[in-house]
Amino acid sequence: MIAHHPPGRSIRPYLTKLLTILKQQTDHELSLSLITSQNT
Repeated sequence: MIAHHPPGRSIRPYLTKLLTILKQQTDHELSLSLITSQNT
C-alpha cells in the first residue's frame, strides 16, 4: 500500500468493508451450521 496521506483516513473504508464482509461470512456460516444441525 502507498500512503501519501495519513493512513487512518485511507484505511478506514477498507477496514469497514472488511468488517462488513467478515460479518456477512459469519452470519452465513452460522445459518449454515443451524441448518445442518437441524437436518441431523
